[in-house]
Amino acid sequence: MDIYVHIPFCTAICPFCPYLKIAYDDELADRYLQALGNELTKLQINSVGSIYIGGGTPSLTRNVFPLLGKIKRSAEFAAEILPNHLDDNLADFLSGCGVNYISLGIQSMNERVLHHLQRPNTPSDNELSLNIAVNNFECVDVDLIFDVVNFDTNIALSDFRYCLDSRVSQISTYPLMRFGFTPFGRVEHNRKLEHQVLRRMEKMAEDAGYHRNSVWTFTRGGNRYSSITRRRYLGIGASAASFTGNFFWVNTFNVERYIERLRDGKSAVEVYTPMKGYRKFLYEKFWQLYNGRLESIPWLMRCLLLTGHLKKNDSHFVLTRRGYEAYHDIERWVTYNYIEPLWEMMYSMSLSSPVKSE
Repeated sequence: MDIYVHIPFCTAICPFCPYLKIAYDDELADRYLQALGNELTKLQINSVGSIYIGGGTPSLTRNVFPLLGKIKRSAEFAAEILPNHLDDNLADFLSGCGVNYISLGIQSMNERVLHHLQRPNTPSDNELSLNIAVNNFECVDVDLIFDVVNFDTNIALSDFRYCLDSRVSQISTYPLMRFGFTPFGRVEHNRKLEHQVLRRMEKMAEDAGYHRNSVWTFTRGGNRYSSITRRRYLGIGASAASFTGNFFWVNTFNVERYIERLRDGKSAVEVYTPMKGYRKFLYEKFWQLYNGRLESIPWLMRCLLLTGHLKKNDSHFVLTRRGYEAYHDIERWVTYNYIEPLWEMMYSMSLSSPVKSE
């Protein structure tokens, strides 16, 4: 079983970000870390496959790294890091705690794009953090956002080229998602232009020795940074979700409620639902397809071979470019029609009483 740990604290709130985040406060952060420890104890988590810390801004709460470093693990210890936080001292500290995979939230090397996104990092921060990261960590992922609605596509391609030339382990690049409950609000996507950008990126990646291993990630070598495609995982922290195979649940989005419940020995779960039959099947196949690869396909999906969305590759099935483009559109539809309503409900419930989903 893998674990995901959510750190909700930020010094600046990005207007496009849909994830649970609140302004950093020393006293609240200390109580939150105590609650994390209580939840780990309550769930009897002593050994895991991999550990992934996301946010928010995990590098604001450094004490979480030695806390999680005590857990026995068989795979990577990964963390999201804000570029303007990464210096030699932080790199040494993270390595000392066992962190060997990091994801840098660079988003863009263009100053106008960073200003539009209201990011706290600058192009200079990005350049410095990339140099430090590639020299200190086993796997370095770079997060890039491209916005074809507001900016020329050449900016996205230039950002992608810069990261390819930096020889990072992986580049995760995706269109700016616009959630209705964020300050950015909803804006229509330019589906055709997004496909064109990703096609050109795929060609650039292949020429540079990278391969596409999911709808939005391009990887060099054997190491891969992944946070959302785990077969089974437990979510720790406020707003974290868990999938055990038979159940899916989400912790409360209310940070104070999360702390109080764990202090009192109670569960942080706000909503849970059984995963059976078609619901479990669709959930698992959806995330397997995100990786662009299926070990086997049921007969109902064999039509995708005839339509050119899948092809047989040795002992498994892989998405073609046409398949990736179709998945790109499906993923956006799922995000806006299922994930966004779930998060809106969770934010609303953080101000009300918990309920059970049947």
